[in-house]
Amino acid sequence: MAVRNTKLSGTDWTAESPTFQDLNDTNDRIADALLGMVIPAQTYTATGFDSDSSGTATANHTLTSSTGLNYSKLIVEVTFKASASVQQTYSTASAKLRIETSEASAASWTDLLPTTTVTEGQEDNDGDKSSTCCTIKLVHTLAAGEKTNGLDIKFTSTCADGGGASVATFNNIQTNLYYA
Repeated sequence: MAVRNTKLSGTDWTAESPTFQDLNDTNDRIADALLGMVIPAQTYTATGFDSDSSGTATANHTLTSSTGLNYSKLIVEVTFKASASVQQTYSTASAKLRIETSEASAASWTDLLPTTTVTEGQEDNDGDKSSTCCTIKLVHTLAAGEKTNGLDIKFTSTCADGGGASVATFNNIQTNLYYA
């Protein structure tokens, strides 16, 4: 995955370099510039990719766009709440998010957002709780086949805990797809 941002502050990122916050900040600027006052083409508020840990739990959900798209960009906006709580010494808990794209019904997927830790907790002696509620905006340039045949967008959340009194949760609040 590469995000090219040559017009809005000149930052180029590759999958190996950004922190979660850096990537989110850069994509926010790009998405906001493209969006303006556009109404979402698709909104998803269900729990298909919600997960909570009991050891390790993974959930995913795929959204499919229309075929014959006359747009060049897809903006994916995910608003979620994630938390991690650890109450046992030397234990951990984390919630992660991954977003992938594929030409509709194709066998291979490409990371739009590689598996990224959105919150984590690690026990010291006083207990550790971490919680976040945020919105991620990602920009995807549509390939010719995606415009013609449609695009699948797969959202995967993974929650893991170190056992005992540790727990992690990931909850979709609202996911929007925009075209520009």
